[in-house]
Amino acid sequence: MVHISSLFVTLLRSIWKSRNRTTFADQPPNPLKTVEEAVLQHRLTEKWSNQDKSTPVPQLETWAPPEVGSVKINIDAAWRSSSKEGAIAGVCRDDKGTMIAGFSSSIHAPSPLVAETLALRAALRWIHENRTGTQSAAKVFSSIPHVVISADNSAAVRSVLGLEEPSWAVKALVQDCCNLLGQMQGIQLMYEPRSNNTVANWVAKAYLNGTLTPN
Repeated sequence: MVHISSLFVTLLRSIWKSRNRTTFADQPPNPLKTVEEAVLQHRLTEKWSNQDKSTPVPQLETWAPPEVGSVKINIDAAWRSSSKEGAIAGVCRDDKGTMIAGFSSSIHAPSPLVAETLALRAALRWIHENRTGTQSAAKVFSSIPHVVISADNSAAVRSVLGLEEPSWAVKALVQDCCNLLGQMQGIQLMYEPRSNNTVANWVAKAYLNGTLTPN
């Protein structure tokens, strides 16, 4: 209860600051950025409270937008070594940072690398199904030809891009990803550090912990 309450208070403060920016600085409201700021501040506060006061405050990077006219899907996975259970998540935003759509689901994986590669395959499947199907996000992906997929696991990204040999545990998954990429145009796969991927990471962990409503 203490963890949830502290995050709620941080969120309220972030909403109040956003309201002031809208009222006094004429800045348009951005709900997703408001939530992201609250999550980042909450994580920083928790980490700082558990450290010696002489420890420097870690510097957190912010989400990097895609090119104008593009959308970006940040993906991540959360995984438990004890049970091999996990969760994957994807958060899709436009070049202004506005959230368009997203996905999350449970997985079973023998390692973190498999979990991260499953998240990458899920994102590619999601784009493909939405471009060819009737889901609500189909209009977004059909009208925007350039989609960036950002992952914070360099091994998974490099394997799918053919820059390194995949381990035996993910060879089949990597091949699936390559096949999906070959069926679509305008898909860019890139690696970014975890600090640029905090929202997708938070969503995956929340889904795994049962604190996020399944989509």
